[in-house]
Amino acid sequence: MKETIGKKQKTNPRCSLHSSTSSVSKFAIILVAMFVSGCGEPPSDGKLSINGTVTWNGSLIPDGSITVCSAEGAIDAGDIRNGVFTLRTRPGEKFVSIKAEKEIGSPSPTKRIPNPKPLKFQYIPPEWNTASTLKEKVTPETTTLAFEITGNELVPPSDVLKSVVDD
Repeated sequence: MKETIGKKQKTNPRCSLHSSTSSVSKFAIILVAMFVSGCGEPPSDGKLSINGTVTWNGSLIPDGSITVCSAEGAIDAGDIRNGVFTLRTRPGEKFVSIKAEKEIGSPSPTKRIPNPKPLKFQYIPPEWNTASTLKEKVTPETTTLAFEITGNELVPPSDVLKSVVDD
């Protein structure tokens, strides 16, 4: 930093990048500082990046979500797209919840809602989400997880389907 005093320039002794340092040297010093400080690295929050896959009755889940929760209540989640997910979580025992929805129809457009969103229904049974007992141990070495869940697919109540068809 420079302070102008009258017509003379005074260099601030607390700043290591004073005017006698060339631009190339300044750039090199900044790069070294970024490297040493870890700038550009993933945050050091203790979380691991986990990639994984989820299948339902042998088929990749096209669109859903996965949530992991520690015994202490820390929650981490990721989206499932074409059976693949990524999430960040700390090591430890995790309770796992998997959800997925299917489109069951679209309501008719109205003046108030000219482009209604499709109606979706949660088809994965509660034993894999709201009542899940699925656990997974995440260690510092864990980089991938695979979940192959099975069961009887839930179907929407007939009155919900009827309301979509009648609209």
